[in-house]
Amino acid sequence: MRALLFLTIFFNSNLTHSYPIDYSIGFGLGQAWTEAVFNDPIRKLDSLTTETPSYSVVTNGSRPFNLYANLRFNEHYGFELGYISYGSIKFNKSLITADDKGIIESRLREATILIGGIYLNHVIYLPISERFLIQAKAGLVVGNSEYSDIETLTIEPQDIGSSQQTTQTITSDSEALTEIQLAAALLYRSTNKTVWRLQVSQLSVSHDGENEKFTQWFTQVSYEIKI
Repeated sequence: MRALLFLTIFFNSNLTHSYPIDYSIGFGLGQAWTEAVFNDPIRKLDSLTTETPSYSVVTNGSRPFNLYANLRFNEHYGFELGYISYGSIKFNKSLITADDKGIIESRLREATILIGGIYLNHVIYLPISERFLIQAKAGLVVGNSEYSDIETLTIEPQDIGSSQQTTQTITSDSEALTEIQLAAALLYRSTNKTVWRLQVSQLSVSHDGENEKFTQWFTQVSYEIKI
């Protein structure tokens, strides 16, 4: 709420009511990296039985992209409106239930998370030469965090002569996303109408029910055209 209030006040200032001196649109592609923090503890289900979670290495799946429009109000300030997809995050989560006699059941979740949404960023321009500029950005992303997994449940036989049982369940859900986004970029003006941009964006998302937190870093090269 504080971030939303800050943006509301800032965008209603006299500065943003001035007439834009520059318009441009752009499209960017690149690569995403994920820093994951898993805080799911070992649980004691009763006096003899525990459930132990463990995770595989996190990887990135689908390619991220960015489509945006820039409005610049003076030499040093503007804002950017766009859609950004940070691509998909993939990992496996295992849940092993065991007692003093051994494993009772095991669950393997093959999880995929897709993060993206519409954003509005403040942009500070720092010219360093006629053709090169630095941008510093901060704003909000409003979108969805789509979480899906395939869970394979394996029940181990506890009695001699019993057979192992395996079932598979597919689940998915979508959580509303409103998060602060930070970015920094280096711009190269190749002509009076075109700009190349190298940018790094950062976004953090939490899944409290699963005790998981993900920080996404998206490095992109963008092509921008003045209109």
